Amino acid sequence: MTSRNAIFVIGVSGTGKSTIARAIAHEIDGIFLDADDFHPSENVAAMSNGIPLTDEMRVGWLGTVVAAANEASNARVAFACSALKKAYRDIIRKNVVGCRFVFLDVDRATLQTRMANRPGHYMPVSLLDSQLDTLERPSQTESDVLVVDGTLSIEEIVAKVLDIAAN
Repeated sequence: MTSRNAIFVIGVSGTGKSTIARAIAHEIDGIFLDADDFHPSENVAAMSNGIPLTDEMRVGWLGTVVAAANEASNARVAFACSALKKAYRDIIRKNVVGCRFVFLDVDRATLQTRMANRPGHYMPVSLLDSQLDTLERPSQTESDVLVVDGTLSIEEIVAKVLDIAAN
């Protein structure tokens, strides 16, 4: 484990995790990583076919995500990662020292519209409900999670994140 400034932008599919994490990485002169790039082919095939991932399917993937974050130990990292359950966030917390989370909160109707308008993405709209069913919204006990309205502009979200990160 290595201590660093790692920000995980989290939420269900369609919240804008990749867009926001990429913008944060740019602003902090850091590295952008997308957890979607670390799914094994079996996970991608399952999602592409409308099959929701199980906890077992996510465990190995989360290990790979943690390893990727730790490999970037000398840089600031902005990581787009669903981290839908508290247990998944706890795995990251335990293994990526000094990480923080930004939960993008977006209503179902907006998510559905966004997902329907993402050409070429393997996650079909049909999996939105399973994502929402799996989601464990961050509670107040998770003090390292900033909850942000994911319908704000990219600039507004990034400004909120950077303001909190500076304090």
